Amino acid sequence: MFQQVSDGPLPSMAAGRFIKESATAGPFRELVALYAQANLLQIMQCTACNALHDVTQRCCRWLLQTEDRVESVDFLLKHEFLAIMLGVRRPTVTVVMGRLQQSGLVSSRYGRIRVLKRPGLEQASCECYEVIKEHFHRLGL
Repeated sequence: MFQQVSDGPLPSMAAGRFIKESATAGPFRELVALYAQANLLQIMQCTACNALHDVTQRCCRWLLQTEDRVESVDFLLKHEFLAIMLGVRRPTVTVVMGRLQQSGLVSSRYGRIRVLKRPGLEQASCECYEVIKEHFHRLGL
């Protein structure tokens, strides 16, 4: 099992039960289908984002999405992992996070990130964040 943000909730289900519930018509299967649709759009959008937008914009998008998922302005997220997600080297993340800190948008210390000014982070992000957020919202996720 892999958890990106180690201090967030981690719901789980046995694989056999998941397969059984997914194969049976009903609310669980519908929810899984909606999530699969949203996840596919997110993958496609992030692929385009990685090709078109600079690392600062992508980092801001990633931080905003993480805050949305954990429902907290404060979360554990190491620069190493963020570098993997952004497709850059760890020192690049350190530089980008340093600039975001100097701008007063976030604070980062020992693998813990705190979003200080969400509106500023949203402004520094590319449009991909809003596209993904709106799609999840439209699907009720």
